[in-house]
Amino acid sequence: MRASSLVLSVSIAAISGLGGFAPAGVAAEPVANAAAHQIAEKFAAASATTTASKAADAAQVKATAEADEARRKALAAKKKAEAARLAAKKREQDAALKQRKADEADMLERAKLEAAEREAEYKRAEAELIKAEEAEAARNAEAEAAKTAMALEEQRARDAKDAADEAEAKRRVALKRQEEEQARQREADAAIAAEKAAAELKAADAPKADEAKQALVAEAAAREAARLEADAKANAALAAAADKAAADKAENDRLAALEAQREAETLRLAEKLREARRLKAAELEAADKKAKEEAALAATAAAEQAAKVEAAKVEAAKVEAAKVEAAKVEAAKVEAAKVEAARVEAAKVEAARIELAKREREAADAAGQLSAKKVGTAVAVAAPVALMPGKAATTGAARGVIATRASVLLIMEPGTYGIRRFNKTQADPVLCLGETCYVSMGPDVPAKAMSKGQALGAGNTLGPRAWACRMKLACVFRDVDLRTGRAELMPVDLHILRHDRREVTTVSADSSCSVTNGALACDGTLRSATYRAWIVPEPVAVQAGAEALTAALAGDFAK
Repeated sequence: MRASSLVLSVSIAAISGLGGFAPAGVAAEPVANAAAHQIAEKFAAASATTTASKAADAAQVKATAEADEARRKALAAKKKAEAARLAAKKREQDAALKQRKADEADMLERAKLEAAEREAEYKRAEAELIKAEEAEAARNAEAEAAKTAMALEEQRARDAKDAADEAEAKRRVALKRQEEEQARQREADAAIAAEKAAAELKAADAPKADEAKQALVAEAAAREAARLEADAKANAALAAAADKAAADKAENDRLAALEAQREAETLRLAEKLREARRLKAAELEAADKKAKEEAALAATAAAEQAAKVEAAKVEAAKVEAAKVEAAKVEAAKVEAAKVEAARVEAAKVEAARIELAKREREAADAAGQLSAKKVGTAVAVAAPVALMPGKAATTGAARGVIATRASVLLIMEPGTYGIRRFNKTQADPVLCLGETCYVSMGPDVPAKAMSKGQALGAGNTLGPRAWACRMKLACVFRDVDLRTGRAELMPVDLHILRHDRREVTTVSADSSCSVTNGALACDGTLRSATYRAWIVPEPVAVQAGAEALTAALAGDFAK
């Protein structure tokens, strides 16, 4: 203020002193006073702008510090929440593992007990079956022995009877022959006696010959009748023997039929026993199979129940993780809102400072032009203006400042290998600058910074991947830190195993970017064989807004 007052005083004095050079001395004094008052007003405005600029700088520094502090607190809260979530997840996993092991041990113990019970039941049934089979075999053996003894006894009886019958028949035949022989001998003796008697009678007494002859005939007839009766009796005896032999044969046939029937019954009973054994074995096998199936079903049900419990726990963990993640996202949104508000405020302050610098420069130019117009090339007026080099330097710095934070509008060319061979409309872009990588959180939220190992590691690759730009070729990365104003930019398309790293390009914020009627435009489009990009200074991006940034990706820039 003192320098400004001194300059103002010297300027007024100089202009007042120049009044004598006016053609009409008295008339020139009001003109000189008016000019002096105008210059004084402009320099007072310049002093006010300097004060406002300093206040704006202080406000920007304060806003930046508050944003950094808010970011630090949010990051610490996020880390604390993440640590708590991981600890809770580990506790749940340990408890689930312990419970699963206990359930598996219990299931195994129950399965062993059931198997032992089934084995004992099977052995008991098998022992009973063997005992029954042995008893049946003993009964069959006894019956077979009795049947064999009976058959032998019957055979001996039949043989003895047959021998007796044969001997009797032979005796009868021999007796019959003997009787016949005796009868023939008697007949022969009788005939001889008759002939002898006849001869004697004939010789002794002819009359008695006829009587004797008749007696002989009668005797012969009697003998014939006796023979015939003996033959009839012999035939009757032979018929009776034949009938008896036929009856014996019928009895033998009946006994053989009974034996065959007993053998058939024995075979039937043996077959029935074998069938009963087979059915018992099949029943035991079916029971064992059913028991095994029931055990398997019980084990499967227990496993499914355990899986359901585990799934429920996992789902609960997921829900809890989602809650924690939602809380983190909400905290990030709150932080982003604070940072965005601070950035907007800083941008407003920066715009006010630029506007004030512009006014200051216009005031200085107006003062110089007025002095030159009034006094020509008088050194007395030029010298006071030259006493203000700081104002010109401040204005130049404001106009030529290098932006260290920018929003990157990126369009990726489709990949040519791996999972991108058959889909030319998708990518998972991540933006890396040195060892720091960014994932987009949307066109209205600052991009999330993380180390290259985290961004390209398995956790992010198999998890959120490109976050807000997942499966998109075009993406907005807000508030990227360019550090000194220039950075090595490398877009990466996340794959599963081998990521698609694109060309590395040295970039800086494009000072040609501007917003006209709500539309963003940049002259310096960054082009490579695999991507295109606009590097928009963050104040311009704040002025443009999310809709203009998104529209720029779909406009001429995308062609």
